[in-house]
Amino acid sequence: GQQQERDTWYSNYVLGKEGGTRIYTAHEIYCTAVYFCAATLTGVGYGDIAPTNIGEIVWATCTIFGTGFMWAGVVGIIVNVVTDWDPDANSFQKLSDDLNLLLEARALPTNLRTRARNHLQESFAVYRQRFQRETLKALSPGLQVEIAIASGALEVIEKVSFLRGIDQD
Repeated sequence: GQQQERDTWYSNYVLGKEGGTRIYTAHEIYCTAVYFCAATLTGVGYGDIAPTNIGEIVWATCTIFGTGFMWAGVVGIIVNVVTDWDPDANSFQKLSDDLNLLLEARALPTNLRTRARNHLQESFAVYRQRFQRETLKALSPGLQVEIAIASGALEVIEKVSFLRGIDQD
């Protein structure tokens, strides 16, 4: 009875490390426990640390499932951030998916499908400019002009003969 209570993952770990002859500090025990949790969380396994009684097995199992759910949340957040990185591209991808569904639903010929997909892919820059135009509309007219000038509008105006020398104000 009492021997079974003392037979824990930690006591086995200490016995394996230094033959159980050393007393460990609270800090060392804490670090070992964090190591145990990290091994569980990352799924790399234990090798040198393993649950040895039913209580530890239940606790380790709960920890494995709990950390699995936490990792799923972390991965979900990362995927969401990466997916939302470029909203224009996401919207364009949805448009492309919708086009594919339309082409499939109408059972259009392969040649027409290819031309429609190519046209959509080639028009991505125009599609992005439409989204940017909508964003610019949310700004004040003064900021819109500043952005246009910083984006190279003056160089374009200077190339048009009747607009050359136009007042920048």
